[in-house]
Amino acid sequence: LISDYEVKVARYKKTNVPEQRQQQQQEAKPWVSDHSSKVEFLRGRGLGSGSYADVFLGLNTATGSFLAVKEVNLKIVNDTSKMDRINMLQKEIKLMKGLNHKNIVRYLGTKWENEYFLIFMEYACGGSLTHMLQEFGKFQESLIKKYTKQILKGLEYLHCNRIIHRDIKGANILIDESGVVKLADFGCSKKISDLLTPRTT
Repeated sequence: LISDYEVKVARYKKTNVPEQRQQQQQEAKPWVSDHSSKVEFLRGRGLGSGSYADVFLGLNTATGSFLAVKEVNLKIVNDTSKMDRINMLQKEIKLMKGLNHKNIVRYLGTKWENEYFLIFMEYACGGSLTHMLQEFGKFQESLIKKYTKQILKGLEYLHCNRIIHRDIKGANILIDESGVVKLADFGCSKKISDLLTPRTT
């Protein structure tokens, strides 16, 4: 026989599943508020898109400066996938916050907007290397040398900090107005310490 207590518990669990899920989603956000930014901006044109995020141009309404805004849509995924994606974003932000080099795109902050998570980054107005090749055609050897040297300096900095980028390609190599290379998109990057497993004796 089922006791009255067991019946009440079963009813509570059944009627409060949506409430429990909402509470779990709310509890999943505190780490973001620790890094949140009060940046107010106007949305501009799209700059690119990836497998789970879009990037668009932003105008900081307080300073008048431009910034790149990476917009991650968390509305289209289920609760489990959302937590996985949030954990991935947490690692990406933690990694980016510790980087400080002229050939690495600069992290500026984060913000929640409804079910969208925004990452603010330094804007490189020249766009990606892929975009520049499409617009201007093949580069002269002297320019290739200049860009290659800066890419290697950025990679050297990352490797000295035990970070592997893991996704170096034309779309992730940005150029600013002065011709300075900026390595971007650290969603696939890893700390070497995260890849190593302790030896067992």
